[in-house]
Amino acid sequence: MRRQITCINYWVEVAPSPLIYPHKASNAPKLETIAEEVSSEKIEATIITMKALYILPIILSIASYLLINRLSFT
Repeated sequence: MRRQITCINYWVEVAPSPLIYPHKASNAPKLETIAEEVSSEKIEATIITMKALYILPIILSIASYLLINRLSFT
């Protein structure tokens, strides 16, 4: 028997190519940064948190050092 050949057309959706202008428009808007308003209370809370992050490991290391030395001399 002979195989029947079917014609299958594959239709694929393709986005149109973007328009490319050789020169930039002279009246193009420029983006500006938005400055955040930070209250003094938030700054103080951040400073306290940073101090705690530096002091807490020192206190823990001193306490563990004293605990280890006290257990070894007893």
